[in-house]
Amino acid sequence: MSQKRSIKLPQETITKLEQMNLVDQFLFNEVIKYQDAFEAVVSILLEKDIHLLSSAETEKEFLDFMEYIMHSTAECAERSASKRIGLIHQRVTEVKNSEMAGRKAEKNI
Repeated sequence: MSQKRSIKLPQETITKLEQMNLVDQFLFNEVIKYQDAFEAVVSILLEKDIHLLSSAETEKEFLDFMEYIMHSTAECAERSASKRIGLIHQRVTEVKNSEMAGRKAEKNI
């Protein structure tokens, strides 16, 4: 079972990215080179566990998403293994259905 981490940093220890000095920027850049360390940093910042996609997963999902944007069909959404594209398609379908229902109601007035 995963434990939820909740770390609250004192406000004075938080430095905005644009206010980082050269050493801060170097350390930040070094941390993000390692996926495990980067996931840990992002998890702390978001206060929830996350999983970063690998480059291959990201590229495949991006290409699937671009195809979905071009066609916006159920077939495109089903071909993709991405849950996010499936959720996007579900929401697009809901919006399209509500617009069609609105147009039908306007015609009946």
